[in-house]
Amino acid sequence: MTRATVAEARAFASWQDYQEALKRAIAPLTEEQLQRRLLSGLRTPAFAPHAG
Repeated sequence: MTRATVAEARAFASWQDYQEALKRAIAPLTEEQLQRRLLSGLRTPAFAPHAG
């Protein structure tokens, strides 16, 4: 296995861990909370169908 392959595998694993932590963090939020905008012009969280 090359260094690049190892680095890629680690980056992917870290990204997956981050995504799981993000899902756990927002799971308790209501639909209303997810639609709120803190500042005008900012986007609300949007989830692709495959992200659930």
